[in-house]
Amino acid sequence: MGQKELFVELAGDLVEIDDKLIKTTAPEKDPDDYFIMRKRGLIRNPEYRKFMMGRSTIYEYVWSNLVRNKMYNDRYNIKENYYDKGFLAYASTYNHIAEECYMDKNTVIDYIEGFKRMGVIKTEKVGPEPTKKDKLGRIIDRRKTVFILGTWHKEVKEGKEHIIERYYIDDVFYK
Repeated sequence: MGQKELFVELAGDLVEIDDKLIKTTAPEKDPDDYFIMRKRGLIRNPEYRKFMMGRSTIYEYVWSNLVRNKMYNDRYNIKENYYDKGFLAYASTYNHIAEECYMDKNTVIDYIEGFKRMGVIKTEKVGPEPTKKDKLGRIIDRRKTVFILGTWHKEVKEGKEHIIERYYIDDVFYK
């Protein structure tokens, strides 16, 4: 029996191995327990982001940059002000996210506003209050936005400490 035939046979109840029929049983599994496992590095690949453009690309990009450790250039102390207080957060500008995700800035803003309306992402501004105005009298706001995707806490199970992350997106879509 070739590889292809064996695979097809495994999908049924009986499998022939060494001229013997063996009954196979697959463990019962909730169909919702299946998921795609991707490494964080995939969304950090510019070619992937360019190809996959869309709402999920923006969400995954922000997720892939969540601050969990002290960063070299963390001017806004995201680790201390957010992560150490139990929040999963990343600070950036809409323009930077748009450039990194190969999208128009207004599209990124529109998508993130949609995330906020749904309760998938919360945002806060960080940095000094804007004081300058452009030639048309509009306030120039160069502050960064903190994107908060959820919360985390430590839990001890069987004597081992585990970090449990809870994402707002799960609260919205897994009811």
